[in-house]
Amino acid sequence: MTDDKRKVRGNIAKDKILDTAICIIANEGIQGLSTGKISSISGISKGNIFHHFKSVDDIYKESFARLLSQMTSPQVNKSTTLEVFFKELGKAAFVQEENEILGYKALLAFYNTAQYSETYKDKILELKRSFQTYMIDAINKITNIKVSNELAELISVDLDGLGLYYLLEMDIVKYRNLWDIKSNMYINLINEQKS
Repeated sequence: MTDDKRKVRGNIAKDKILDTAICIIANEGIQGLSTGKISSISGISKGNIFHHFKSVDDIYKESFARLLSQMTSPQVNKSTTLEVFFKELGKAAFVQEENEILGYKALLAFYNTAQYSETYKDKILELKRSFQTYMIDAINKITNIKVSNELAELISVDLDGLGLYYLLEMDIVKYRNLWDIKSNMYINLINEQKS
């Protein structure tokens, strides 16, 4: 077998391990993760798991890094109006695809862990700041208005709060409608800054 094929197979196995870990974290929290459980669900031996990761802690860290990467890849960059921008934010936050829901649930488990782990707390706060910067830049690009950090943080907190309750109730129509109400308030507030 060539080295390229080995590398591809290794990357596939590593991705499967991380996908399985995220699924476990989403359904059971961080405390539910073990190499035995990953092995049982993924069909990948413990030895192969430890070939890719030195420890379970490394699996936590890479799972978290993967989630952060997915959450910070802006999906609404092509918006041309505030209305479209906020509508797209809602579509990205209130999802129906199972893998996206698992990602949000797993991220929520890391939010919980951040309450008593400085490492995850710092990363979650970094994610929050990154999202706020993205929001400020996107709104500025659309409107030529630079909104304050406080307003960007408030929008982020509202979106997170609605997202949390959405994960509990899974009523996409309700939460997209609630987001539309909030969005209209923010759009009006931003448009008032033009005057």
